[in-house]
Amino acid sequence: MEQMVSMGLVCSIGISNYDIFLTRDCLGYPKIKPAVNKIETHRYFKRDSLVNFCQKHGITVTAHTPLDGSLANTEWFGSVSCLDDPDLKVRCCLFFSAGKGLQSADHICRHL
Repeated sequence: MEQMVSMGLVCSIGISNYDIFLTRDCLGYPKIKPAVNKIETHRYFKRDSLVNFCQKHGITVTAHTPLDGSLANTEWFGSVSCLDDPDLKVRCCLFFSAGKGLQSADHICRHL
């Protein structure tokens, strides 16, 4: 991948689902550090220590499944889906009644 960057074929290198230990390891040996770490993070699965570590080292964090794994997380972990969270439903209703016209997902993403 580093050779592809030096050849101008790609702009940067990213990693996916790396925890703190793998990310730290990845910072130790490459010439080009990763620009992005794409991880699962959402209201019910915050990864504050990993996010802070990445930010401290100049790695942008991108969330996959920011609305949580929905049915998968409900079935496997017993967690509530963000889309079914009563608190967020109330907030969304307030936005709709205020004429903002935001969809539930837009509002949820603002509160992650």
